[in-house]
Amino acid sequence: MGCGTETDTGLSPDDGPATSATGDQGRPLTVPEALAADPGSQVTVAGTIIQAGGELLLAELLAESFPPQAGGAVLVVVGVTIDDFAPVNTEGDTSWVDASQTLQGSIEGETLTVADLGTGSGSGSGSGGSNDTEGD
Repeated sequence: MGCGTETDTGLSPDDGPATSATGDQGRPLTVPEALAADPGSQVTVAGTIIQAGGELLLAELLAESFPPQAGGAVLVVVGVTIDDFAPVNTEGDTSWVDASQTLQGSIEGETLTVADLGTGSGSGSGSGGSNDTEGD
């Protein structure tokens, strides 16, 4: 399945949300843009990975608390685990990745089922588990 076989920015105003969606000039969607995509759409979306209480989320931003909390709009992420990202910071039952992550997958309501970790900064399949950070 190839994304962008037509043009990355060639959406017609009559078409509504695309079935394969990226932002302007082929950039990943923001979390709020992904939430607005048609159910079943294939999307490329960027945000911050955070896991709290066992639920993996892609957040629009991290709240400036310690440990951080998901801020803004959020997607529940399935198909990957926190261990698929590196480096991971952990405090108590909260784990997060400081760098923005780009994920590709299918959107269904508030859930993103990941098919690919994408190519954005910091994305990758790490084997590092978690890093406890001190003195941040």
